[in-house]
Amino acid sequence: MKKITIFIAFILITLSILPNFSLAQTNTPPKLDYSGFVKCDGVVNPKEPDRQKLCNFAALIDTVNKAINWLFIISIPVAVALFAYGGLLYMTGTSSNRTKANNVFTSVGKGFIIMIVAWLGVYTVINWIISPALKDAATTFLDTK
Repeated sequence: MKKITIFIAFILITLSILPNFSLAQTNTPPKLDYSGFVKCDGVVNPKEPDRQKLCNFAALIDTVNKAINWLFIISIPVAVALFAYGGLLYMTGTSSNRTKANNVFTSVGKGFIIMIVAWLGVYTVINWIISPALKDAATTFLDTK
């Protein structure tokens, strides 16, 4: 029974690996994927229409915006976990744990409010800097040089 199981596992692994190996060559280049964190590669080639992503100031601001939004999204579960920790401390009932829980609640609350205000400020400034008019002006300026 053990030999049959090993043989079946070997066949399944072999069949799953074989389709990945191909000797066929294609003339079409692979489609470029800009789904990562940085959406540009700095290469502009007229022969490759998919490769038209300039690394300019707008791309930098877009990357910064994505990083800030990611940090904001990550901070929400962290704040929830800290509030839950403070609640557990508060429910234990001792006076030192209640004092510690009150400190956790006030610290997390103040930090979360500061983070939201900072995020709104940065988001407003970034949207003001990367307005459509500025993008058009920057593109026209770069095209003339």
